Formats: sequence, structure tokens, C-alpha cells
Amino acid sequence: MKKRFFLISVFALLALENIAAQSNRLFTADNDLSSSFIHKVYADSQNIIWVATEDGLNKYDGAKFTIFKNRENDSLSLPHNYVRTIFESKDRQLFFGLFNGLALYERGSRTFQRIPLILENQNEYPSHVTAMAELKNGKIIIGTAGQGLFDYNPEDKTGHVSYLNKAMESNFIEHLYHDNLG
Repeated sequence: MKKRFFLISVFALLALENIAAQSNRLFTADNDLSSSFIHKVYADSQNIIWVATEDGLNKYDGAKFTIFKNRENDSLSLPHNYVRTIFESKDRQLFFGLFNGLALYERGSRTFQRIPLILENQNEYPSHVTAMAELKNGKIIIGTAGQGLFDYNPEDKTGHVSYLNKAMESNFIEHLYHDNLG
């Protein structure tokens, strides 16, 4: 009995030592983040943490933050500072849903490509992208606040109004989920 109590005590002390050894760090808008108004935190396939805020996109590599913001007259910068959602496709493309549209991140050049969202009348509209999901067939569906759903076309890198809109009662999409039944 004493031996068992001794072993339990040793394990408890080791566990407490490991817990005490953990260090915490608070990231704030004062030092690290572009804003404290956070919409989404996402860990991508390369173990990079992305933080979508109302004033920029934050990339954390485990050591430091890099902040991406829109730069006037720079078409390769983040198209808008209000970042609502983050999505990574099966082929590891990173998409960012913005207040006024959609952007694709080019990892190699660390630049952004704006993805036009085309309405039925073939005009582009600055839609507030709120959600994204990938179907089993690889098609990416984009949800918006007010314009319904768009289908992403990887060939021409555009989004077109989805046929799924006809079956919906609202054009305000908050979340998308693709279940096992398709």
C-alpha cells in the first residue's frame, strides 16, 4: 500500500511539474495582432496560425506575427482589411473571405489574388463572404451575406452564382457544412 501511495505521489508531482512548466502568452492588439476584433482563427496544413480580424489578416508561424493589410494601389496586397473567414481547400489553397469579396493567397510570393464573384447578369458585385465549404467532388461553395451562394471555378478563378440558390429561402449565409450524404 505504501509503495502504491509513493508511486501515485511521484506521478502527481511529475504531472504538477509539467503543468507548472507550461508558459502562457497573451497576444493582443497592442503588441502582436492587427485588431482585437477576431472573426476566425485557423491552423492550416503547414501549421501556420491565421487570425482573421476586422483590421487585417494575421499570420503566426510559431515565433512571430506577420500582418497583412490592404495597401492602396497595390493589387497584390490583401484586397480589404475586414477579413471574415478562412478556408483551405483539399489541394491546400488558402482562401480568405472579406467584407467585399474573396481572395486567394499565393504562398510562394506571399501575395493575394482577388477572386471576382459574378452575378447572374455577368456583373461583379463586392459580396461579403461569410463561409466556404468544399464538396467531395472538389467544388468550392462560397456563402455570402446577401448574395447567396457562389460556385468557385478554379480554371478562371472566379465565383459564379450557384444553382443551389434557387432551393434556398434566404441569401444570407452564415455557415456551410457538407455532410456525408452530399
